[in-house]
Amino acid sequence: MWYYLKNDEMSGSISFEEIVNLINAGVITSSTYVWQSGKMRQRAGQVGELAPYFQNLAKVQTRQTQIQNAASPPEATSSGTNTKSTGVRANTQSGSGVKYRSRRLTKQSEGAPVSKNEKVGRIILIVCLVIAVISLLLVFPFCTTYKEDLERHLMEFSQTGFYSSVSDEDIFVPFYILVIVTLIAFITGFFIKQYKLAVACLIIAIICLSYPTNIKDNAEQHRQQIEQRLNAIPGYQDYKNLATQCSILSVRIWDLNHQGAIQDSVSNNMINELESIRKNSKIAITALVNGSNDSSLELRYQEYCQTVLQMNEYIKGLR
Repeated sequence: MWYYLKNDEMSGSISFEEIVNLINAGVITSSTYVWQSGKMRQRAGQVGELAPYFQNLAKVQTRQTQIQNAASPPEATSSGTNTKSTGVRANTQSGSGVKYRSRRLTKQSEGAPVSKNEKVGRIILIVCLVIAVISLLLVFPFCTTYKEDLERHLMEFSQTGFYSSVSDEDIFVPFYILVIVTLIAFITGFFIKQYKLAVACLIIAIICLSYPTNIKDNAEQHRQQIEQRLNAIPGYQDYKNLATQCSILSVRIWDLNHQGAIQDSVSNNMINELESIRKNSKIAITALVNGSNDSSLELRYQEYCQTVLQMNEYIKGLR
């Protein structure tokens, strides 16, 4: 397809035959810029395919002028000139109609490179949308498993008094993928001015994030409610703090043994005793959570605290 520049305005796309007609009509002259899709602009007179038509047109015009000057009186010549001018105007109007139609049909005639970029951009956006949809489909089974794990851990927490966190790395993997995909989609959509697919990717990314986030937030609220109920049980918080102190103290003893401040046999005995206290504390916590009224729990708690206090004093003396 061909394009041409007239009065600083681009027209096209038109066929080779239409280009020839516009040359014969005088709309396109030898100095008019013309080009084909994907090629450089040139003066029409310099294009090898069009040069013969300008030569023939020049010969015909020269011959007509010679015949009119030799055979026609001044009045006839003038009339012929007017007739010729009228014909040129008619053809020019016809050419303008072609120009208007061509301009209305497309403004993408700045060349194949733009069309190629748009085509590649649309392909990228479609691929991003497909990945987003696949990620959305993956989120639902992940969320189902994630929710079941949270509920199981919360049930154990309400029965034993100890809560172990649930890993949420897997559940948010599809979202991390979608963040990258959405960025690519927005950058591509910005350059080719195709925003709908990019917005669709963004909406899917928001859904993929909000669904597991809501599950996590609801589980956290439930955990806090369980913790408030457990903290109201007499002795629960005391034993829980004691178990935590045993874990921290075991780490300190291990560090001192690693530094050579405590012998292996001594550190092993102390760590084993702390581990025993921690396990007994967990048993006591479970008993309290399940409504035990064993009066010996308070006495054992005092004994455990005394043992832990002595170990702390011993460690402080080493430092």
